[in-house]
Amino acid sequence: MAALPPRHAALKDSTPCLIRSASAHDAIAIIELLSELSREPVFTVYEPDEFEAGLAPMLAKIVRYEAASGGVMLVAEVNGVLVGELTFRAGKYRRLAHRGELGMTVASAWRGRGVGRLLLTTLIEWAAFHPVIEKINLCVFANNERAIALYRSLGFREEGRRVREIRIGEGLYVDDLVMARSVKPGQSQSES
Repeated sequence: MAALPPRHAALKDSTPCLIRSASAHDAIAIIELLSELSREPVFTVYEPDEFEAGLAPMLAKIVRYEAASGGVMLVAEVNGVLVGELTFRAGKYRRLAHRGELGMTVASAWRGRGVGRLLLTTLIEWAAFHPVIEKINLCVFANNERAIALYRSLGFREEGRRVREIRIGEGLYVDDLVMARSVKPGQSQSES
């Protein structure tokens, strides 16, 4: 991936936010953000004692995204503090290279303020101009109504549901909602 030019934008409350490609300097902050997510009781598949993200593996991950022609790793920064990250990687094989999976994390204190929307719109714009990418896929806990509303507002549609996919406790399950959106002009969701 070629580094995306930094994008200066404003959150819902007019707070300046910078969206840019991740760099090696972000590794520790990304680890801290993902570690924070692991301590939340909902909307994550791993628990705190299962979270493993050392500095060397994170640096290697950032380098892989920098080198991937069908991938991008973005961060959102407010006043020099990393408040969100997004990863997208296209399929490895030619038959899957036109689509990819996204993952996104926003710091709990910054949710609902527009960080996720800025990260996603940057990804959508990048993918629309990418010569191969046609479709963005994601999975989201079916009870994460706020995230689902954001995805729908940006054109993502439900493509499937994996019933009882995530076990969050003894006898407690959550469905995994599969969503996607096309990124090329004139391409309908059914053509994806």
